[in-house]
This record gives sequence, structure tokens and C-alpha cells, in this order.
Amino acid sequence: MTNFTEELTAKMASKSGVVHIVEEDEYRLQTKCHQAAISQGYGCYRWTFTDGLVPISDDIKLEELELQQLAGLVDPVNGLLQAIKAWDKDPAVIVAYDLLTMVNRLPSLPAASRLIKDITEVMKQRDQQGQVQLVLCDAESPQLATPLQRMQMELPDRDEMNIIVDQILAALPEGLEAAIEEAAQNRDRILNSLAGLPAYQASNAISESIVRTGIVDASLLKDFKKELVSAKGITWIDADERGFDAIGGLTPLKNWLTMIYVAFNPEIASEYNLEPPKGVVVAGSPGSGKSALVRALGSSGVWDMPILKLDVGATRGKFQGQSEQGWNDAILACEAAAPAILWLDELEKGFEGAAASGETDGGTGARVLQSFLTWLQDRNQSGSDQTKSVFVYATANKPDRLPPEMLRAGRFDAQFWVDFPGKSERRGIIDVYCRKYDKAVDIDKDVLLKASRDCSGAEIEAAFRQAAISAMTAKLPMRTDDIKIALENVTRVKRTFKVEGALKAWKEAAQRANDPEEATVTTAPKVRRLSSLK
Repeated sequence: MTNFTEELTAKMASKSGVVHIVEEDEYRLQTKCHQAAISQGYGCYRWTFTDGLVPISDDIKLEELELQQLAGLVDPVNGLLQAIKAWDKDPAVIVAYDLLTMVNRLPSLPAASRLIKDITEVMKQRDQQGQVQLVLCDAESPQLATPLQRMQMELPDRDEMNIIVDQILAALPEGLEAAIEEAAQNRDRILNSLAGLPAYQASNAISESIVRTGIVDASLLKDFKKELVSAKGITWIDADERGFDAIGGLTPLKNWLTMIYVAFNPEIASEYNLEPPKGVVVAGSPGSGKSALVRALGSSGVWDMPILKLDVGATRGKFQGQSEQGWNDAILACEAAAPAILWLDELEKGFEGAAASGETDGGTGARVLQSFLTWLQDRNQSGSDQTKSVFVYATANKPDRLPPEMLRAGRFDAQFWVDFPGKSERRGIIDVYCRKYDKAVDIDKDVLLKASRDCSGAEIEAAFRQAAISAMTAKLPMRTDDIKIALENVTRVKRTFKVEGALKAWKEAAQRANDPEEATVTTAPKVRRLSSLK
């Protein structure tokens, strides 16, 4: 997989002219642009509204008068355009910050699309494509009528993050030796906690942790990350450390997830020409355990991976390009935290009607859908970066409303239907909550099994919770009758959730996630850690 520096270098070599990048980390971008410029024998300049055009490369020496002329501070935008038009120096890369954003916001300046056309035309007329390469960097995606070559700078990988930690520790003053020792002992935990953060935010998190605690505290870094990524529509979900023991039933789905876990080990998978698992669609009735299962899947006793929940709607913006950028930012954060589980809850609500979105939102939904489909198809393929493996766990109540192309072969590994629990599964669910509530003593499970007929797992859980509240109020243990009464009073979704038409056809085509009633149910096998599979 080509990284950002390699791709930018290739564009410079091909004299591509103008490239647009949406990026907040200006220092890191400037460093990479400078590296690419040096590799091609180019000088490197930066341009801002406040400073105009300023050389970055140490070997560029300009007289003060010439520097002022290049800066064009009286009219920065026109100064940049005139500088490109009259360029007679060595080939150069110009990194222009916030040019398009500011032009769009200032009514006295020409529209951004007009400016881009003018700059492109100047380059063509002067045959300057090889002389000046313009990299436009904005912190947000501006609305543009003129299409631009867009690039995305990947988030720091584990190696780069390791260097960031080393640089901060090396600069610490005397008296903070404890921070260095702690970082050496818990380096893996620290890097795991920083995964998915931009470089400058990772640096801020480390510095804040040292100021507050005197060490690089992995738990504090993780909390810092959770807060930051929520702005990108992602929520870090805490795993249920009870693992699969927290879920009654669903043994076929548990067994399948246990089986495919082995394919995350590249050495074993490569022997069979297998790629890392891509994902699964788990659909079915509300409250049936779809969401509870993904929380158990990420636990240390099962897959031991971070769970990232993405709200597709939260990635959308009001301007053209912002929704696509929001989606790209979210995916970059997921890949930087990989291997990881990406949980897309109620997937149909995020993409229902997207194919026809041209009539309602200018095609934004269709473009985001296409970006998602491309990523679904291309991720975790042979030749891709295996450290960026993201397993998509998508849940849906109405999978028949999903765009058909989303479920095409090659985008997900399997599709499962979760039905309301049968007798054996309800017994397993009752066992789970009897273990959870210490005050539930001498419970007659057969009575509860009969009383829970037609209940979902969530409804059984709600009945136990209500019984616990009643027992707490009376300062008594939980009794069988308390739970039985709560079960009898619970509103059963099964009586209103209809499976018919296209939804029924989807259910019949999907694999069954529930335990067969006539079969002997065995406990899902324990997952062997990747370290033991080598």
C-alpha cells in the first residue's frame, strides 16, 4: 500500500500541478511535503495569509526585499498568483495553508473555484507545471465546484508513534525519570492507547499525562483518545470482560467468530492464501443480543481488540465534500487503531435511500455509500497493510432495506440472522443473569423459563433488573416470584415485530445464529491468543 509521502512524491514527479489535502496537523504535513520535495530536487515554501510566501528549505537564501515581494502581504492571494506566474527560480513546492477556506469566507476575494482555475491556467500558459507544485492544505473540506486532486495523509502508524514517544521522553527535564521508566515497562499499552490519534494530539496527550500524573499513563491516554475521536463520529466501546460467558445462546455465531479469528494471524493465513476476515452482518429482532455480542467479542478473553462504534450520520457535513471527508477521517482513525472491530449499529438507518440521494441531498448519501462500498471491497485484501485490518461488525433490524450492492459477495464474510431465543437459549440467558445478581438465590429456573416465553434477551435482562430494584427497595433477596412478575409484565417485541416479505426472504437466506432447539448445545470454544498461534 502506497503511503502519503510516496504518493505525493509520485505526483511531483508527474508534474501534477495542484493537489488538495484536508489536514489539521500542519507541522507533520509540512515535514512530509519537505521530504518529498527534497527527493525530487525541489525547494519548499509555505504560504499563509499572515506571512505570505516563506521558504522552508534551509538552502533557499533570499534577500529581504525579494522576500517581501514574494510575500505579497498587501494582497496575499494575488501575491501568490503573481509569484507563480512570474516564477523564475528553481523548481519548488508551495504548501498553502487555509487558502480555499479563507477565500470562501471573505466576500471581497474571488471564489475558490475561480482562483483554482486561474492558478491552473497560469501554470499551463507558462508551462510551469514542472516548476511549481502547489499543495493546498485546509483543516476542513471547503465547498468547491472545481474538482481537485485530493490526497489523504494517513495517521501515524505504530513505528511513527513510537518515535513521537521517544522524542517527548528525550526532552524531559531532570526529575521525571519515573516517566521514562514507566514508558519503558508499558510501551505496548501506551502505543495501543495512542493508536488512532494524529501526531500533534498524541504529543499533547502524552505531555498532559506527564503534567497531571508524572508518568505516561496509558489509561489517561485512552480516555484522552476517546474524547477526541468522538468528534469524528466514533465512540470507543468498553468491552464486556465476561466475554462470551455474558451471552446466553447464539453458539453457532460464537463458534464462527472463534473460527475466523485465526485468520488474523498473517503467518497462518498466508499458508492457505487467506486474507484477514472482513466482517459480518448480524441482523434480526431487536433485543436479541446482537449488540451485546460485539461487546463480548472485543474482550481480552475473546478477540482482545478495540471496539469502535461509528455513527454514520455523524460523519455527514452540510457542504459538498465534508461528508466524504468525515467518512475518510473516521476510517483513518479505525485503521490507525487496527487490528480493530468497527461496529456499525443499525446499518440500514445510515444508508437507507442513499442510492437515490441525488434527489434529496445533492448526491451526498450516494457518494458516502460509494466510498464505503469501495473501502469494504478493498480492505484486508492480499497485498494490503495487514496491520490495518478492520473487522466490520454490522448490525441491522431491517436488513432488507440495505442497498443490495452492500451485501455483494466479497464485502462481508457472512450474514447471520438472530431470532428470538428458544427454550434452551432462554435457559442460558437466565443462567447469565442469575450469576450477575448475587441477591438472586434459590431461583426456580424452570418457572422463569416458562414465564419468559416469547421474550428477547433484552426483555429477560430488563425483568431481572426490575426484580433487583424491587428487592433492593424491600431490602430482601431477589425471589423467583419477583422475576416472574416482571417477566409477565414486560412488553414483548415479538408480538409486534413482523418478519414477512423481503425481510422473511433475507432471514431464510442468512445463516442461523441461534442454537437449534433439538441439538445438544455445547459451550463455544475458547479463543487461542494470536501469540500462541505462531
